[in-house]
Amino acid sequence: MRLLIPVLIINLVCCTVSGQGRRRPMTMNPGSGYANYNEIAGGFGLSHTTLPNSKYYYGLTTTHGYQLNIYGLNVNRDLFGGLATGVLIYEGGLHVPLCLDLRFTWNIDKISPFVSGDGGFLFNFDDVNDKTMMVINGGGGIRIKISRNLYTTLGTGLRVQMAVGGRRSFINARIGLGFKAR
Repeated sequence: MRLLIPVLIINLVCCTVSGQGRRRPMTMNPGSGYANYNEIAGGFGLSHTTLPNSKYYYGLTTTHGYQLNIYGLNVNRDLFGGLATGVLIYEGGLHVPLCLDLRFTWNIDKISPFVSGDGGFLFNFDDVNDKTMMVINGGGGIRIKISRNLYTTLGTGLRVQMAVGGRRSFINARIGLGFKAR
């Protein structure tokens, strides 16, 4: 019995000390976390450019969200979901978008392709009832890695806006900077 207590204490100390060297990540997927995109966007009208706000637009957008890296399946891909807003200027005035943005990226190396889709509302505060539009934008592009946490994006897509006065469609382009907290 005298020998049992010191053996138990030594065994407890050895187990505690050997467990100190291992650090486990805070989440199950340590590459996931907050990310954002800040982009300059612009587009040219495709058809029915006689409608108001259908010839062109340009502006700035910012998207804040969460990037989920899918490394558990032995694939090098990530999925981003976030909320986008900004300021877009049309020939008829100022609009403020509020959209849900989804992006799926294949992380190849320094240059990675992605597909994106966003949808939501485009508010005109001059006349919220008649000039607010619903918007859907689908497209793709490339993401160029600058550093571990910073990258630039180049993309294009097709944008469709629906409002009381009719439907508008645009071919658009975006260029911007992205940041991923690690």
